[in-house]
Amino acid sequence: MKLDRRNRTIPVKELVDDTLVRMRRKRNRLRGSGAESPAGGFDPLLPQRRQRTVVLLAHASQRQALAPWLSYFARDDVHVSAVEEAPEWDLVGSGATFHPTPNASKLNSWLKRVGAVDVMVVLLPATGLPSGLDSPLELWERFFRHLRRRGAFVVDRRVLGDPLAARELVALLSVMAAADDPQELRTLKRRDAELARATGSVAVSRDLIVATKRQQHFLKVKESNAVSLLSVREPDLQLREIAKRAPGSFTSRATVVSHGTAEPLAGMPTEMEYPALALRHYEGRVALAGATLMYAGHSVLPDSFRWHLTDNPGNPRLKSVSATFGVIESAYRPRRALEGNFYQLDCAYPGHFGHITTEVVSRLWGWQEAKELMPDLKVLFHARPQSAKPPSLELGLFRAYGIAEEDIVWTRDPVWVDSVVSATPMWHNAEPHYVHPDIAATWRRLSDGLATGHVAAADLAERIFVSRSEGAKHRECRNIREVESVFRARGYQIVYPERLPLSEQAAVFGAARIIAGFGGSALFNVMHARRLETMIILNHEAYTARNEHLFTSVIGADVHYFWSAPDIPHGDTWSEAAFYSDWEFDFERNGAELAGLLDRL
Repeated sequence: MKLDRRNRTIPVKELVDDTLVRMRRKRNRLRGSGAESPAGGFDPLLPQRRQRTVVLLAHASQRQALAPWLSYFARDDVHVSAVEEAPEWDLVGSGATFHPTPNASKLNSWLKRVGAVDVMVVLLPATGLPSGLDSPLELWERFFRHLRRRGAFVVDRRVLGDPLAARELVALLSVMAAADDPQELRTLKRRDAELARATGSVAVSRDLIVATKRQQHFLKVKESNAVSLLSVREPDLQLREIAKRAPGSFTSRATVVSHGTAEPLAGMPTEMEYPALALRHYEGRVALAGATLMYAGHSVLPDSFRWHLTDNPGNPRLKSVSATFGVIESAYRPRRALEGNFYQLDCAYPGHFGHITTEVVSRLWGWQEAKELMPDLKVLFHARPQSAKPPSLELGLFRAYGIAEEDIVWTRDPVWVDSVVSATPMWHNAEPHYVHPDIAATWRRLSDGLATGHVAAADLAERIFVSRSEGAKHRECRNIREVESVFRARGYQIVYPERLPLSEQAAVFGAARIIAGFGGSALFNVMHARRLETMIILNHEAYTARNEHLFTSVIGADVHYFWSAPDIPHGDTWSEAAFYSDWEFDFERNGAELAGLLDRL
C-alpha cells in the first residue's frame, strides 16, 4: 500500500519510520540532548516551546546537581547564576550564560534583562541564598512573577537540604494552588491573593517541588533604563530616541505665602529640578490599550505612567501587583491593528479637563519634530468608551496647537500598531514634583491658537474668582456661595470656566491680573495668563496636588494659599478619601487674613 504526499508516492513503512524519527527528534529537542530527565517525571509540567528561556539559580558547591540540568536544557537558552563571581564550574560547551547575583537586588535586575522566563530551577541550599532573601519561600514570592504564563518554578529538594524550609514552601504553594474559591481569596492578604491567582498546579516529590504559573505579568519599564533594558528584554521591539532634552533646574518664579497652616507643606520647592526628556520611536508590535497604557511582549513601556518617577508607577488600566509588575486584563488586549505612524497623546482619564491640560499638554512638545521626520504621522488617542460623542475637548486643544484634524485618529478600543512615537511629559504632579520651563512655549502656542473669536471687553476683568458649580463630585466646598460673596463685594468677577468655550476661557484668564479660586482643575487655565501678578488659592489641607505651584513656578506670581481643614484628614498614611474630601472654607481661621489681602490688592 502506498500514500501520496505532495505528488510523491511513499510506501507506508517509510511513512511510519519517518514519523517515528520525527517524534524522537521532538522528544530529544524538548529534553535537550536526550539525557535522562532530572525533572523526575514532572516533565509534562514544564512548558514545551521550541526554545525555552531557562534560569538555573545554582550554588558553587553544587557542580554535580547542575550538570544534569545543563544537559537536559542543552537546546534551550540557558542562564546560570550564582552568588559567587567565579564558581568552579565548567560551562564551556554548555551554551549557558553565567551571571553573578550576590544579592536579591542584583538577581532582580538581571532577571528583568533576561525577559519572560519559561523555567526557573532553584539549585540553592537554604543557607546559600543571595543576600536579602531569608528563605526559599521568599525567593518564590519575589521572583515567581518573572515567569511567563505556563512557566514552571522548580526547587530541587536534594540541594535545599532543609526539610523545614521545604515543608514551609510546600504548605504555602498548596494553599496558593487550591485558592480558587472567590470567598477563600478574600480571606487572603492582597499580595497572597494575587499570587494565588497566578499559581497553577503544584507537584511535590521526594526530590522536587514544581509550581506552574497561569497568569501573565508585565514588567514596568522605567524611563531611566528603557533603551538598554528593552533592547535585550524585548529584542523584537526597536527603540530609538528621536530627540533628547538635558536635565536641569531653575528657580521658581512663584513667591509663595501659606495662610492657615502651621505645618510645612511638601511639594513646593523653590529650586525646581527637572529630568532629561526623550522623544521615543518604537517599531514593532506595540499595544496601545488606552489611558496611556502601552506594552510590548511582557513589558509595560515607560510612556504608560503619568507619574513615571514614583517608586510604584501605575496606570488605570494596569492592575499593579508590585512596584515591579502589573497584570493586564483581557479587556485591554487588542483585537485589531492600525497601520501607519502614530503619536501617542492618550489621557489617563479622557475628557477630564485637569488631566488633559497637564498630562496631555505636557507631551505635545515632541509633535512638531516627530511630524517633520514622519510627514504621515498622526495623533492617536482613546476617547471614553462609554461616550458616543467625539472627544471635543481634546480635539479643540489639538487643533489649537496646530494639529490638523485629518492628522487625528481616535478610537475607543485597544489596538496594535507597528510604529508609535511618545514623549516624556514636561509635568510631574507627584514626588518628585517637576515642570520643565519650556512648557511655556506650548502654553503660548495653545493660547494663540484659541484666540480665534471676539470676546466682549465687558466679559474680561482684571480680577476674577474661579468658582465651582454646586454639587461637585469631589472636594465640594459647602459654604461656596459665602466665599463668592466676599470676592464679589470687592469687585471680582465670578467665573465658571466649565460653562465657557475654550476660546473664552483662554481670553478671560489671559486678561486677568489677579486670579483667585478653589484649588483644582478650574484654575488650570492659568496657563493662558499673560498679565498675572497675584494668585489666591483656597484649598483644604488634605489636597496634596501641586499643579498650581507648577503653573506659577513657570509663569511667575505672588501666590497666596489659604488652607482649611478637610472633613476627612489623611492620618498616618495618605488617603484617597481624604484627598477628595468635602470641606468648607474656615472663615474663623482665614477670614481676617483673606480680607486684609484683598483690601491691599
